Amino acid sequence: MKSVLFGTALALLATTLPASAQDQVIRVGYLSQVHDGPIIALKDELAGQYQFEYVKFLRYADAEIALTNGDIDISSLGYVSAVTAAARGGEPGYQFFVGQSRGAINLVCRQDANVQDWSDLTSQTVGVLTGGPAEIFFNDAVTEHGVNLQEIERVTFPVPGPPLLQALQDGTISCMAVYEPFAASAVADGYGIYPPLDLAENSFLGVNGGVAANAGFLREQPEFITAATKAIVDAAETFPQDKTQWLASVVELLGIPQQTAEISTEHLSLDWRIYRQRIDTLARAVADLGVISAAPPSEAIDRFFTYEFLAAATGQPEESLGIND
Repeated sequence: MKSVLFGTALALLATTLPASAQDQVIRVGYLSQVHDGPIIALKDELAGQYQFEYVKFLRYADAEIALTNGDIDISSLGYVSAVTAAARGGEPGYQFFVGQSRGAINLVCRQDANVQDWSDLTSQTVGVLTGGPAEIFFNDAVTEHGVNLQEIERVTFPVPGPPLLQALQDGTISCMAVYEPFAASAVADGYGIYPPLDLAENSFLGVNGGVAANAGFLREQPEFITAATKAIVDAAETFPQDKTQWLASVVELLGIPQQTAEISTEHLSLDWRIYRQRIDTLARAVADLGVISAAPPSEAIDRFFTYEFLAAATGQPEESLGIND
């Protein structure tokens, strides 16, 4: 396997397969996210057909580079990656072939913070992860609900993890906008609560990310992509009703406490559809944040998405798969 650079952490996990399948190894990128449950479950859903190596990334940007370079074959990836790549131009190095989540970026506040309405945030100090989906979700949701961002005191953090959680715990900040399971971690440890504000109530329907494949791998392995699409669709449909496999998969691979994972699953939506028009809206939000100078044309973003495998796996027309939504 090629070396995976850019500060990623490597985790290998191989299923036990009969000899006939030993030569088919799929390299899968994932992040420390509970909403990566469907892609993590591929090792169970397609056991006996393929062998898997799972590669853990700290950021979508690192997973995107590895996927484009062919260091991995498929990966969980945020839709913001497609927007910024389309803005850069050039030939797409990957395509999204199935959705995976909406929401999964949440607001958590200290138990002594009195946040019942969006306007209450103007009296709080909010920790926000800068330059990525968490800040985009926060800015857009706050604006959509009529609150002036300039009236909210914000403290920026470059990455999630102990510094952000410690700041909430010691009162340096009173709320934080962060993705799961970091939000649930504060709640499970007893110093955070979810206020009745949903950051997914934004202009782009809270679309977060899906599963993408390296462009060459997509062309060369259509049978696997179709099988993976069906497995991810099935997982997104069944996991919320019976969380046993979902929890077992993420607790094992992510190494997070069971209680944290359970809380996290209650505050996100698994969704296999690709809401193409909402991604154009997301692109405008990315431009508003200043990550890119202007939203790329819809046609440029189109090149990073395919509905071929969703249609084959579900038997549904593109109109039912989110292309017009």
